[in-house]
Amino acid sequence: MIVFHTNLSGRVGLGTAEEKVLELVCRAGHPSVGELAEQTGMAKNSISDGDCCGVG
Repeated sequence: MIVFHTNLSGRVGLGTAEEKVLELVCRAGHPSVGELAEQTGMAKNSISDGDCCGVG
């Protein structure tokens, strides 16, 4: 499964951490920054809730 995620991430230009966060967003709908930080172990200030992709 790890190889699948690594290959998928590389094909679309994402790092593995970015791909995992995208997976969480797809599962949870539109989680808050706090929810993403809690689920990923990332610091809240390292996650942007901005409209970077025209989504939201």
